[in-house]
Amino acid sequence: MALTKSSTAVAEALVNLFKDNFVAAGLNSPDDVYYGDEVKIPRYPSIAVQPSVQTRKFTSTGMKVDIDFTTFILVYHSSLSSPSELKREADERTEAIIDLLDQNRNLGGIVINGLVSSSEPGAVDTGGSLVRASRLTHSALSKVHI
Repeated sequence: MALTKSSTAVAEALVNLFKDNFVAAGLNSPDDVYYGDEVKIPRYPSIAVQPSVQTRKFTSTGMKVDIDFTTFILVYHSSLSSPSELKREADERTEAIIDLLDQNRNLGGIVINGLVSSSEPGAVDTGGSLVRASRLTHSALSKVHI
């Protein structure tokens, strides 16, 4: 497969990776993976993949461009009012997702390499309810002719 210049293609590859490996990602169903940040998450746990910054720079000859993709992976673990979801379980799910991404660094050949550059646990407001969540920043590198 050819290297991509598309943030959408990178996000779609991540969505498909999580859907195909939903059990390894700690999810109950492939339907728990979304492209884009959902306003109202119907159930937990779930993942939303959201493309973010794309930066480009010329290589030494000027005929090729290095492209850095940043994609946010939002992992919604549980409602904060839910006593059944422990912080440790959320951390373990996040680590399992990072492990899955480490095992699939080139996303099927569309990028040269990728990694989770940061993992931020916390809480988010999703349509009026507080949710235990983690935001992973996934960085990927591609190179294309222009």
